[in-house]
Amino acid sequence: KFLLLLISLRNGNIRLLSQFQNLIRTKQKLTLVDQLPSRLFFTSFRKNFDSAYYPSFTNREKIPPSVNGFLPLRDNQLAVYKIHTAISEAHSHKKYFIGINLGIKSAYDTVCIDGLIFKCLHLGINDNITKVLHNFLQNRTLQVRWRNSLSGTKPVQKGLPQGSVVSPILFVCFLADFSETLDVGAEYLIFADDIFIFCAHTSLDHISKKLQNTMGNVYKWCNYWKLIISPEKCSIADLSKKKLQSIPRITYAGFPLP
Repeated sequence: KFLLLLISLRNGNIRLLSQFQNLIRTKQKLTLVDQLPSRLFFTSFRKNFDSAYYPSFTNREKIPPSVNGFLPLRDNQLAVYKIHTAISEAHSHKKYFIGINLGIKSAYDTVCIDGLIFKCLHLGINDNITKVLHNFLQNRTLQVRWRNSLSGTKPVQKGLPQGSVVSPILFVCFLADFSETLDVGAEYLIFADDIFIFCAHTSLDHISKKLQNTMGNVYKWCNYWKLIISPEKCSIADLSKKKLQSIPRITYAGFPLP
């Protein structure tokens, strides 16, 4: 429960927990939304979401500047520029630069819906919008058609709908508090579902310690929010000016990262 308490209590935001609990308890259904075709609803919703909430994210810095993608003025080119700048600064100060690329397994499909709604409330998204989101995400079913046969319906308990216009920004919201995992001296950059953690220093031992501590925190964070990091999809990158004879050994959940 540590991260949940940290998010809610650090700013004295007790009311936020109450809002979240009431929302989960009541699970209000919006009949108007239920009657609208999905595509029409989300086209209208996206337009309203863009005009009403994107500015609040950027102006109030609700979403950390290290989180990029699907936000105004935060495209892939800016993400690459930030990494390039960090590498250049490390080279100019004769520092080693080691990074870790994290791979999230089935990123959109494993998002915890209740956790997402809580984070949306924490970001200051309007209660009515969060009720619409909660109603939509919690009341989904799926069926499989094979030739002339159609399976029974199965409720979808987690994840964001693939292809939905709002799923990318909702995933950005879900990762907004990822910075809580960083040890002092470690930095990160996120673009969509790609996470890059890095550290620059004159001592390789210092870098190894900071990155290992961070990976331990990432493991706890992912366990709490029910995301899965696939160690085999991760990689350690040596971006130092001088080539190292050996890359520091860093593990995730006891498995060495390649």
